[in-house]
Amino acid sequence: MGALAELKRQWPGIVVGAIPGLALSLYIYLQTREARDPVFVVDANGVEIISRERVANSPITVLHDGVPIRGDVYAARFFFWNAGKRSIRPENVLEPIQITLGDSGSQILDFRSLRASRPVAHVQLTRPRANAQTLLVTFSILERGDGLSGQIIYQGRRRAPLQVTGTIEGAEIRTTAAPSVWVTIGTLAGDLAVIVLVPIVAGALVILVGLVVMKVFGRLKVKEWLERHPRLKKGLRVAPKMVGVGAVILFLVWTFFVVREQQTTNVVNAVPTAIVP
Repeated sequence: MGALAELKRQWPGIVVGAIPGLALSLYIYLQTREARDPVFVVDANGVEIISRERVANSPITVLHDGVPIRGDVYAARFFFWNAGKRSIRPENVLEPIQITLGDSGSQILDFRSLRASRPVAHVQLTRPRANAQTLLVTFSILERGDGLSGQIIYQGRRRAPLQVTGTIEGAEIRTTAAPSVWVTIGTLAGDLAVIVLVPIVAGALVILVGLVVMKVFGRLKVKEWLERHPRLKKGLRVAPKMVGVGAVILFLVWTFFVVREQQTTNVVNAVPTAIVP
């Protein structure tokens, strides 16, 4: 009955102290989970090539396939890659992966692949015939980090959306460079668990070894020693709660700032170096 009463009295400390262990378990699960994670992002820093107003007042006529260009012309970069640990093969593509200019009044004048990953992946960008708004992405395999960066030159609105469509078995094409909030929280939780647990375990081992050595040599009886130092005894009881609460507060603050930074960072910073032009 005494043990049960003690357990009831100490349950807040036990719960708070278990949080780093649970966080570490979540981190290990996320790190070992194999999943496909196709990502498509567009560089927001588009470039104006031709201004309709300047062309209208210029003696120079700009042609595309023999037809004068009357509208604004822009260049836009985009990136497509697999961020997951599980490979994507052509048989996993249930519907073709298409990149479409989502504005009926805009058209793609030209396109090119800026940089593709490993040659063995055979990542290519093609254009279906008689389609002025769509590109097709094909590949032999996409392992983690495989993909391509591309560029289109298009006539139309500056903010004409560049969209991706397609169906991949067991995955949805992600259109944000930052991972999901849960993945971010899991990663941060694992890092924090390591930061918190390592000092605690190391300190506990040092104290335990010291007490064992002193008891073996008969220099000190632990219980009596703690009775002679009531403040230390009380501190040892309160310390796990304080460390646990501090870890939770630190984790929440850390998560808030990291998630906010990921949401505002330039998408190019999250792109694998293998496809950065």
